[in-house]
Amino acid sequence: MKKGNVLLAVKGLRVAVAGNEILKGVDVTIRDGEVHAIMGPNGSGKSTLAQVLAGHPAYTVLAGTVTYQGKNVLDMKPEERARAGVFLAFQYPVEIRGITNSYFLRSALNALRRERGEAELDPIDFLQFLEQKLKAIGLDDSMMNRPVNEGFSGGEKKRNEILQLAVLEPRLAILDETDSGLDIDALKTVAQAVNQLTMAVKTGSVERLVGSYHAWASNGASRAPAWLTELRAGGIARFGDLGFPNMKQEAWRFTSVAPIAEGTFALAKAPTRVPTLDDIRPFLLLEAGPRLVFVDGFFQRSLSTPFLDDVQSLAHVVTHRQDLVRQHLGQYVATQDRPFAALNTAFVSDGAFVHVPAKATIAEPIQLLFLATGNQVVTHPRNLIVIEREARAAIVETYASLAQDVYWTNAVTEISAGDGARVDFHRVQRESSRAYHVAATQTHQGRDSTVNFHAVAFGGALARHDIGAVMAGPGGRLILNGLYLLDGAQHADHHTKIDHAADHCDSHEYFNGVLDGRSRGVFTGRIIVRPGAQKTDSKQTNNNLLLSGEAHADSQPQLEIYADDVKCTHGSTVGPLDPRALFYLCSRGVGEDDARRLLTYGFAAEILGRMEVAPLRAQLDAIVRGRLAQP
Repeated sequence: MKKGNVLLAVKGLRVAVAGNEILKGVDVTIRDGEVHAIMGPNGSGKSTLAQVLAGHPAYTVLAGTVTYQGKNVLDMKPEERARAGVFLAFQYPVEIRGITNSYFLRSALNALRRERGEAELDPIDFLQFLEQKLKAIGLDDSMMNRPVNEGFSGGEKKRNEILQLAVLEPRLAILDETDSGLDIDALKTVAQAVNQLTMAVKTGSVERLVGSYHAWASNGASRAPAWLTELRAGGIARFGDLGFPNMKQEAWRFTSVAPIAEGTFALAKAPTRVPTLDDIRPFLLLEAGPRLVFVDGFFQRSLSTPFLDDVQSLAHVVTHRQDLVRQHLGQYVATQDRPFAALNTAFVSDGAFVHVPAKATIAEPIQLLFLATGNQVVTHPRNLIVIEREARAAIVETYASLAQDVYWTNAVTEISAGDGARVDFHRVQRESSRAYHVAATQTHQGRDSTVNFHAVAFGGALARHDIGAVMAGPGGRLILNGLYLLDGAQHADHHTKIDHAADHCDSHEYFNGVLDGRSRGVFTGRIIVRPGAQKTDSKQTNNNLLLSGEAHADSQPQLEIYADDVKCTHGSTVGPLDPRALFYLCSRGVGEDDARRLLTYGFAAEILGRMEVAPLRAQLDAIVRGRLAQP
């Protein structure tokens, strides 16, 4: 079974040392979250492979390729590989005179921090950081003031390598026979340290986020009303219990969140420079339409056109319309088994609030625009949309970036559609290609209500979107359309859950994925028909178009039916362009490359064409054409 994104790919690697060929065609693929043991007799090339990956100059690569995170590692210097997250624990660590372990480790750590654009640690801050690492892996500080490895026993040298691994926190760790030459006691110590380090990686980031929450909650967030404080406390408690998900869990078995869990993301602060209207114009639907604009999670009134207390920032209405917000906020998105939603609930502060009174109609689409400008930061937008009885509105929620930085968006949107209401909801994800985007969107429908939900994902290095719908009243109708367009090493995971809790409801779900390069798309669609939900009509389709031999799609449609008078179908396809359609176009004079682009465009346009908001449809159509170079 395949795991997360490909971290390291070695293909056909041949390596010689002093003219003697040692590796004669090695192939290995390692994905995020995997542990590999490479075994063989002495002289088979285990250490040679480790040294080549680290960039030792004494080894000559004769043939083959080595890619790390999609980059050609053979073109990188040893220090460049280390700064990118490659770490080799040496079988025979060298002694370095005159430089203490503490000084050496701080120099190495600060080199990595400079590469990531982070502030260097001064000696005091580093010692505090080091104490945490020593405690996490069960070592004392007796080696810190001794020269690096000088006079160390074999066991001390190996423990020192593990300490360096803990301090530098690499993405790829290569342990070159760390157990060799050790007596049983030293072997137990090293094994215990490695195991504790593994647990520290899993729990340390959770503890940092919990600590960040408590610091935030005791600062400005302490002025929140009691009911909101209670909601937040429940969220952080649940996140602390759950921790980050792993690939052993069924809901996450195709997606590794290691880049998020092992990363360092500070809580975003208010931007020092607010973008201008010209800066954000490429993302706007209408020049003067109703909109709420947020930059790094903070509401920007100068760029927004709010309407009374019905289209406003959540932070504003928490105090001005407290009864209405309290009635709905946190009532629809489940946090019991969703750690990211629980974490968002803990940090509920601001986001978009839309309220449409009973029988009212909003003629123009309401745009909720979330822009990112920060680097190595996290935002937790929380959005609440309440469409009352027989009201009607179209809403466009967009996430985009003004810079190609690394950051993390953790968003939650709750939508309540009252009896007879209609909601046309559009969600567009255009994050930085280096960003991480995790989201949950939950709808709750009353009797005879209609929700048309359109989800589009273009950006992000790693994106996960959980979409849930509860059809709580009879006669409800749900249309759920989705499109993900991926390239390079992008990974997008969509999980949908449609819960037919009432009778005589219809749901039709169509998701198309276009995957190129080494990208990976994951779709899991679950339909539940509860006892008593008779006359349910539910259809689910997921189609994936693979434009590259290295692209991959996982499609898992699921049905759970507990009523007998229902019509439910599901299906999925994964494959390349239809050769018959390709030949048909070519037979009419269209060149093969143009025919491929035309067919791919049509695959995406099938979903976009179902949107009724013309400015958005045109905007997304232009993006798709640009990605496919289709005129």
